[in-house]
Amino acid sequence: LQFLYLIGRWGGVSLAVPMPPEKRKYGDARLDEHLRDGTAEAFETAHVHDVYETIAPHFSATRYKAWPQVGAFVEAQPAGSVIVDVGAGNGKSLAGVLAGRQHVLLATDASTSLLRIAAEKGLEAVTSNALALPVPTERADCVISIAMLHHLSTDARRAQALREMVRVLRPGGMLLVYVWSAGQKRFAGAASQDVTVPWTLSERFRGKKAKTDAAAGGAPDTGPPPPPPPPSDAAPAAAEVHDRYYHLYREGELEAMLASVGCVEVVRSYYDCDNWCVEARKTAPVPS
Repeated sequence: LQFLYLIGRWGGVSLAVPMPPEKRKYGDARLDEHLRDGTAEAFETAHVHDVYETIAPHFSATRYKAWPQVGAFVEAQPAGSVIVDVGAGNGKSLAGVLAGRQHVLLATDASTSLLRIAAEKGLEAVTSNALALPVPTERADCVISIAMLHHLSTDARRAQALREMVRVLRPGGMLLVYVWSAGQKRFAGAASQDVTVPWTLSERFRGKKAKTDAAAGGAPDTGPPPPPPPPSDAAPAAAEVHDRYYHLYREGELEAMLASVGCVEVVRSYYDCDNWCVEARKTAPVPS
């Protein structure tokens, strides 16, 4: 795409040495210690990036179409819009608008394995860091970020990601952000807003590289996930569990962070699919 910066060979992701896997309960104090010791990037590599590289086919098979309100927001953008999805994963939020609207669609994510799936759906996919998007200033008409921001492990990093989303938007452009809510019932006993959430990798996906949803045995974009395989007499394999980091947002927290970033006005705030959600409009250029 002509509006992209040249960033080198497609798909290259540089990863730090992962920390040893640990099983933590929600809100474990040890997690807070890791977030205070200045190793946020290495922590996210171990508890976000490396995890998604490992679980990509299984994760993608459970994410097969856009949430209705996200789809409606994207569909409402004028024909020919430049739309950037930050933290696009397998591209489920944009893949449904490929036909008929002549949009310019860009999927960005830190996971090369998930982006390969997005690319096979026909999306332009670029591996990138959300803190430094490979898009020139004010070139996007619309930016969405669905359930990504909460994977960044400090306020400063979350604010910088929002600042980048606002930077690439043109004045008048629209932003949609979803983040996990601290009000979910499963987190009722959490001692902290910073938690790890286990993902149990299905045995049939272990050792598999990322493919399209259909090739990986996942669901099509238009139907429910496939039924589980029939029972076997073989002894079950030991569970393979991977912990993903999340910052759980309180009501109003996302709006306050956007206000600190500036240059945007909140158009709508709502709760959807266990996420706090904000639609915002860029009102002025970001100061250089």
